[in-house]
Amino acid sequence: MTFKNDKERIAYLDAFKEFDKDEKSEYAEAWNLQWLDRQDGRRFLITEPAEDVCFIVEQAYQTIEWPKKHRMWCTKGWYIIDGDFSHEVDGIWCTEDGATFEDHAASRTMALAKLKELQKEGRLK
Repeated sequence: MTFKNDKERIAYLDAFKEFDKDEKSEYAEAWNLQWLDRQDGRRFLITEPAEDVCFIVEQAYQTIEWPKKHRMWCTKGWYIIDGDFSHEVDGIWCTEDGATFEDHAASRTMALAKLKELQKEGRLK
């Protein structure tokens, strides 16, 4: 996978929004459901642009009141995991340096910068 510019990188990052749609862009297939909590109305979508690197988007299913009342999946947070996430500290899964899942909180802007870095290093899948 290679990107010519930020427009393509952003299209890749935003493709998670197409997860429930019938018509999808070329990048939508890169996003998969990692975990769904039906009781809390939360889900985590994941993409792995490189070996041992993943971007995770947390969404909540909630009611929106405006412009008319409806329900939709709303993005609550981004996470970037860079490295092996199979270590354990105090019974909690973490990366080799002891960072927990929440320690990897990020933003789409940070994910965009990480994509550029991965491409520059030639690490993209």
